[in-house]
Amino acid sequence: MIGARRQLDLVVLAFGVPLVALYSRVNVDDPFITFRYAWNFATGNGLVFNVGERVLGTTSPLFAILLGMLSHRVEVIPLIAHGISGAALIAMALLISRVVGEIPGIYSNKAGATASLFVLTSPLLAQAQGFELNLYLVFVLAGIRLGTRERTGWAGICLAVAVLFRADAFIPAALIGLRT
Repeated sequence: MIGARRQLDLVVLAFGVPLVALYSRVNVDDPFITFRYAWNFATGNGLVFNVGERVLGTTSPLFAILLGMLSHRVEVIPLIAHGISGAALIAMALLISRVVGEIPGIYSNKAGATASLFVLTSPLLAQAQGFELNLYLVFVLAGIRLGTRERTGWAGICLAVAVLFRADAFIPAALIGLRT
């Protein structure tokens, strides 16, 4: 027999995968700056927008490096970015359901399911497909959760990775650091 926690995870996956597929049709132009950095990185030209100009203009250097490492053709970079964003969105929904489900005094499965639904159907997160935002938020949330569970070493690693995705992750990292 499948436990309640596992059932909720399966529901999140069953609901999240088709939503992510729909969200992959949303394209905005901002991530294409990072995609160009990724392509130049993939082709050995370095983490640059224009070859020969050493200027960092992407807000997410780690995401550009990750995309560059995973791409073999320029056309696949947006597909890879959408896949990573979608998987991160589902991971975020699963993580949020756990965090909310652990709050004392509430019915955990209903609260976790509701929180997951809000994450999966968020217009902001849907429009962030192809961006680093969802992956960044997964690392921030994981860092916060680990920090509140007194696993500060792992929390620090998660938040350090988040800072490499987006520099503003130093804020939750500092808050977790102050808490310890």
